[in-house]
Amino acid sequence: MNSINIDTFERVDFKSRETEYCIHIYDDNDETVLIVTKEEIDCSDITVLENVIKAKNHPEIHGGSCQTIEEILDFVSENAKSMTIANELYSYEQLEETLSQDIRTVCSCPICGWEIFGEDGYELECGQSNCNGFLTLKREEWFDK
Repeated sequence: MNSINIDTFERVDFKSRETEYCIHIYDDNDETVLIVTKEEIDCSDITVLENVIKAKNHPEIHGGSCQTIEEILDFVSENAKSMTIANELYSYEQLEETLSQDIRTVCSCPICGWEIFGEDGYELECGQSNCNGFLTLKREEWFDK
């Protein structure tokens, strides 16, 4: 059957007394917990899903959680499965548009505006003729997979 779930919660570190904000992503086979900002859990269910999609693209922050997230979301997409987010069941049709998108990094030259996709391009020479700039601007953007 494989039930897929995303829950948000707060927990207090008993030593430091600091509050951590968490997103728990799990199915019948695997699970992971992301430590995020309060703003990333104090939002609509679909925005929480978007935050999970963004998180899977940041292994430097979320480590091995990225692979678990990708596997769970791929299973949902490949099998057109419903998913529970914050105790609310969503059909695949309700999630399809969000799940069909992903985040990518775009690096660009501030002089001529030339862009390339991928983190690897950051701080490279521009490469456009007659431009002596470097790709020093970086942003993330949504795209259709």
